[in-house]
Amino acid sequence: RVRAMKHGAETDQDLSWFKHKFHVMIFTFSGKPVYTRFGTEDGITSTTAAFSAIVAKMDQFFHSGMGKNKPDNLRYMRAGRSRIVFLEKGPLWCVCISKNGESSKDVIKLL
Repeated sequence: RVRAMKHGAETDQDLSWFKHKFHVMIFTFSGKPVYTRFGTEDGITSTTAAFSAIVAKMDQFFHSGMGKNKPDNLRYMRAGRSRIVFLEKGPLWCVCISKNGESSKDVIKLL
């Protein structure tokens, strides 16, 4: 079944892409996009690469000197009105960018 494209021509280089109130995207640990709610996977590589770098850096902070114990991971960030929620699912990261005011716990339930 072919997925219907919402705003299929948009990329993370378009101002209109940033105006959506609720984004969902999935990418691999290496930053390769797997799914995006708006646009196409090829159109969000800059954003997923940046998120992948942030996740990797936070992973270093959380796990440096901890050996194989995984005490914590990045759950969310705030940027102005936006809440950026991260959920690790095996080899994938699910990310939601919400400007609707939901709590992080509510957004994680949606992911």
